[in-house]
Amino acid sequence: MSNFFTLTKVPRTITASLHKLRYTRKYLKRTSTRAFTIINTFNMPEYSGSCYCKGIKYTVTLDSKDQARTSICHCGNCRKWTGSAFGITTKIPKSALRVEGKTVEHVSDNGSGTKLYREFCGTCGGGILEYGANAGENTYITYGSLDKPEELPPKGEFFCKYRQNWMPQVPNTFQKREIKE
Repeated sequence: MSNFFTLTKVPRTITASLHKLRYTRKYLKRTSTRAFTIINTFNMPEYSGSCYCKGIKYTVTLDSKDQARTSICHCGNCRKWTGSAFGITTKIPKSALRVEGKTVEHVSDNGSGTKLYREFCGTCGGGILEYGANAGENTYITYGSLDKPEELPPKGEFFCKYRQNWMPQVPNTFQKREIKE
């Protein structure tokens, strides 16, 4: 698959629409044959989010939607941090994330001796990121901070053995009683 594709003899309506998009010359350039060469990043899914006060904003640009995995976690640590019956985050590659604004970082033991990092807004307290020492080249954005969370629905649930008995299983998702099951 090539890194770009070429549209030749682009109709004016498409040309006008392309100009309305906020792409720089890096992404869109006019060629000598009055065609446009659009770099493949034009088709890359992009998601945005922020904290409650919008003091922290972020953009996630993925190669494909499959790079993101939204999961619900029923462990006690996630429940305490969110103040809810579960935590919900979306795993993404660190390299796909661009954050604007300064987050506050909290570091703690996740209960098994591994450090867990959580980043949030120092003004409104809105959670933005969490990641552990085992996250590798990934990070986890808090699902509620996404502007359009419905675009990345949950794919699974972890620590289901701790799920509240009043809460049903989320349909069409994988279920794991433990993290490494």
